[in-house]
Amino acid sequence: MNYTLNELIVQVRRDILRMVHKVNSGHPGGSLGCTEFFVALYTKIMKRKPGFDMNGIDEDLFFLSNGHISPVFYSVLARTGYFPVEELNTFRLLNSRLQGHPTTHEGLPGVRIASGSLGQGLSVAIGAAEAKKINKDENLIFSLLGDGELQEGQNWEAIMYASARKIDNLIATVDLNGKQIDGSTDDVLSMGSLKSKFEAFDWLVVEIDNGNDINEIITDDVVCEDLSKNVIVPELFYEGIIKNNSSDDSSSVSCSSRSSDSDNEEENDDDGTISESEDSVDSSLSDEVINVNIKEFPVQLIALERCSDTLDNLITQGDITDDELSAFVVQILMMLITYQKV
Repeated sequence: MNYTLNELIVQVRRDILRMVHKVNSGHPGGSLGCTEFFVALYTKIMKRKPGFDMNGIDEDLFFLSNGHISPVFYSVLARTGYFPVEELNTFRLLNSRLQGHPTTHEGLPGVRIASGSLGQGLSVAIGAAEAKKINKDENLIFSLLGDGELQEGQNWEAIMYASARKIDNLIATVDLNGKQIDGSTDDVLSMGSLKSKFEAFDWLVVEIDNGNDINEIITDDVVCEDLSKNVIVPELFYEGIIKNNSSDDSSSVSCSSRSSDSDNEEENDDDGTISESEDSVDSSLSDEVINVNIKEFPVQLIALERCSDTLDNLITQGDITDDELSAFVVQILMMLITYQKV
């Protein structure tokens, strides 16, 4: 099946909902919010070689620090050819390679570090960046961090180290959505202006005003690469984080020499579409359906406020049924109510 970039974004979101719903476990909010970032990174930005080699010589590398958003990571890896799409059906099951937080011991292609513990990804990315320099490999290192995990002190040691050692082949992206498991990042532990903090460590900061506009992500990332300096790219995800994905298909947008390797013909056709087998992810759902009006609940729905607009969009396009939506909403509500003891 051939996908335009926007069609691939919708398909990845469909994968996320089905994977999380099937096992009643996972982190859908952050995954849905970072869909455009991952699609842009793996189809238009990173220089990748066919197949997967843990050494990653002569290609760009990506390190996921906030590993709890594994559903979007797994979906994009599968949809860009790293492993069979059918394996998404095994998410969070016993003996599966697709655990809730990515691990390396099962050898899942595309996963370079175990990221169950927050705050460590940037340190690993810096190590890889230094290895690239030692090997005279001019390719780049990309990493993604959550804003909540920046409350971990190890991040700031890494940020300071990267500046002191002039690590200029690294692009770190922060999912600046203002949410973490215990609530708002401002309420849990306010960090003030992240931009000012990174600039205080001599990092160059490029802001993406709409982190769900794939064209803006691609364009600003090209700017980051051309600047060839330490870069933090905060994606400013406000309350409507995943609504109105109205940008035109981005197949005409390229990253010049930094675009994905065209040798991987199974992933990118000449017309900019993504090719892979027909959608084979199991869409079977529970027979029990409960109709829920989420607006009647006074509790602050941290995940749902980030998911509802995308779910409405999927329904409008016929990509998810009302029954699927109801079952998914009930699942999220139960997780939140159980956690917050409402």
